[in-house]
Parts: sequence; C-alpha cells; structure tokens
Amino acid sequence: IVLAISAAIAIGAAAMFWNRTSSAEKTAGWTELRAAVTARSAEKFLEVAEDETLSKKPVSAWAHLRAAERYLETGIQQSLENREGERGLVSDLDEARKNFDLALEAAPAKSNLQERALYGLGRCLETMAGVNQRTDAANSETADLLAEAVKAYEKLLSEYPDSAYNQKR
Repeated sequence: IVLAISAAIAIGAAAMFWNRTSSAEKTAGWTELRAAVTARSAEKFLEVAEDETLSKKPVSAWAHLRAAERYLETGIQQSLENREGERGLVSDLDEARKNFDLALEAAPAKSNLQERALYGLGRCLETMAGVNQRTDAANSETADLLAEAVKAYEKLLSEYPDSAYNQKR
C-alpha cells in the first residue's frame, strides 16, 4: 500500500512538473512581445524574433511581422518627409522587406500571420518602387519592385478572398 501511494505521488508530481513546463514553453516570448508592442520599437521586436530559444516558435514569426510593420511605418514616413528621394531612407524599407519575408517563411498556411505579412510585403514593395522613381535608380528596378508587389497582392487575394484587405468584397 505504501509503495502504491508513493508511486501515485511520484506520478502526480511528474504530471504537475510536465504541465507547468509545458505551459511555460507555450507562453515563452509572448510577454516580451507584449513589451515590444508597448515600446513600439522595431529593435525590441527583433530581440524577440532573434532569440534563439524562440526561433522555431510562433512568437518569433509574429515578432518578425511586427518589426516589419514598424519598419514599414517609419520607412513610409521618411519617404513622405524626404521628397528628394535620397537612397538612404530605403534602409527601413529594406529591413521591412526582410522581416516580412522571414515572417512569411515561418507563417503557417492560411493564417492571419501569412495574410498580414503578404499585405505588408505588397505595401513595402510598392513604397520602395515609389522611392526608386524619385532617385537615379534604373527604371527596371522600379518595374521589378512593382511586379513583386503585384504578386504579393495577387497571392493575398487568391488565398484570402474574404480578406479585410480585399476592397472588392
């Protein structure tokens, strides 16, 4: 009887430990992501996205998406403030593009994450093309960026016909 009670206690303790460990693993990174949202800093989002302990978890992909959205926001703002079209302002847009791509690589198919990343990527490429038009960049680069933007938008509309981003619905 004592042996059976000891075994039951050991099994119960192991189950409690596993449950707590599993819960901690599932929530890892989300607190940090919430803090980055409050800070509204692309760099804070990247700290979460690039944390090696979170690299294969959904929070990392969401952090890449949020970093990309923040870089896109600042890149658009810079492009509107600097109508001269200096090439240097594209760096935030380049970072946005890179992080949208990383979010798309990690996004599950048919997910909100993928939908938002496709829309953001299209906007980013479209903005980059607009900046290129005001610089000495070759017209073929501008055309390539616009073609890539159209591809992103077409994929968004084909995979998410009921998307909030679809103005025809």
